[in-house]
Amino acid sequence: MVELQKESQHETISRYKERGLLHIPILEPMEVVKIANIYQECKNRRNLSLMDCSVWYYAKKNNYVLLTGDRKLRTASLFDGVEVRGIIHVFDNLVECGVIPLQVAIERLQLLYETNSRLPKDEIQTRLTLWKSKMAMKGEAL
Repeated sequence: MVELQKESQHETISRYKERGLLHIPILEPMEVVKIANIYQECKNRRNLSLMDCSVWYYAKKNNYVLLTGDRKLRTASLFDGVEVRGIIHVFDNLVECGVIPLQVAIERLQLLYETNSRLPKDEIQTRLTLWKSKMAMKGEAL
């Protein structure tokens, strides 16, 4: 929550929390100490924030998948044995579960790449080619 910069983001997250769709854990004092230790160990080498270290710790502690687009956090977490996924994984699941149609996925993924060129171009191109092929097989226009 601390890293959210826009008021609208806080409002959206708060609505999910109020409806019971999002759990924001309250850490025990010893957990805060552990996170602070992680932060001290890696702030010089990896330049991770305290908040980065907290989600890394929490994912590892609970054997959760960490969803992040931050390369430094991804690298450190993977090295520590935490499973990590990114925005492309989210798109894959939205398409697979039918939450968004292929046309929307294609448009949004292209837009995302145009606004964030640090994303893995090969992975994005693979998805776009696959999804366009699926649309063509269904006889749907792009």
